[in-house]
Amino acid sequence: MKKLICTILLGLVISTAVSAEIQLPPPKSEKHATANKTEISIPKSSAKPLDKIVAIVNDSVITQSELNIALMRFRIQLNSSHARMPNKKSLRNTVLQKLINQKLQLQLSKKLHLKITSEQVTTEIEKIAKRNHVTIAELQQKLKERGYTYSDYRQLISDQMMIALVQRRLLASKLTISKTEIAAFKQKLQARTQQVKQYQVEDILIPLASNATARQIRAAKSKALSIKKQLQAGGNFKAATRSTTINELGWRGLSDLPDLFANAVKKMRKGSYAGPLQAANGFHIIHLSDTRASPTKKLNDKEIQELVFKKKFSKVLKDWLVQLRHTAYIKILDNNGANDSD
Repeated sequence: MKKLICTILLGLVISTAVSAEIQLPPPKSEKHATANKTEISIPKSSAKPLDKIVAIVNDSVITQSELNIALMRFRIQLNSSHARMPNKKSLRNTVLQKLINQKLQLQLSKKLHLKITSEQVTTEIEKIAKRNHVTIAELQQKLKERGYTYSDYRQLISDQMMIALVQRRLLASKLTISKTEIAAFKQKLQARTQQVKQYQVEDILIPLASNATARQIRAAKSKALSIKKQLQAGGNFKAATRSTTINELGWRGLSDLPDLFANAVKKMRKGSYAGPLQAANGFHIIHLSDTRASPTKKLNDKEIQELVFKKKFSKVLKDWLVQLRHTAYIKILDNNGANDSD
């Protein structure tokens, strides 16, 4: 349930525009703004004095409180996927770039006069709750426990739905898939499935709080190293892992494992241990119990066409986001209100 609620809090309708990993051009500063861009006046912020502006995006702003909330959501996502937590500066920049992309697309939705109704948001939230086997009342309670208001969550879902609508209107509706592309994908898929393996993996977690001190981190790593040494020496598994959390991941392909685990698993021999691997929620020791050839599922033409479409759409989306930023006025500020990009 805890993992499912983490997913709910992140919003299951998060669009690829928010999560797309792209190499973005540096934000444009005032002195680099082109002559044909309309001069803008930054609106006065109605935020409290302590809510600093961290970025200007055309005629709107991103505040520190917005960034803080987005950072918290992103940390939850990393934590639930066992991904490695980047350093604070890198994490802040990644999340801020995502917020800028969101802001640009929401601004574009207003120019296009697109609408998402309250009824559509309600329907989407009901779908999310149903997929996660919780009632709306249970969802609201979980949100409250984590410091979210239901109205804030509705706004989050509305924004994500609007971004998806913008992408469908401007990009997805214009994409076409040729028979040649489908045939080429089929050929690649057939070659790939002949080599796919599945791995039976156990995850041993030595947990750490998100606000752990340097001393606590060193102690947890030392404990993880000691446990791994005991296991590699043939020690009793139950005794060695008594104060840890054991997760049986079952049979999975590399693409189904967190990147942190997959990178280690593909180099392991059956029966071996790897780690400790540091993630947002602590140190992990992984045990490769067994391997087998992956059972292959034959995809029909419709499923293949959908996969080809998603791959092509992802590429078009990345290019479009870069172009969207090139035509925008973006100025990133540091915590003191100075321009980072000058």
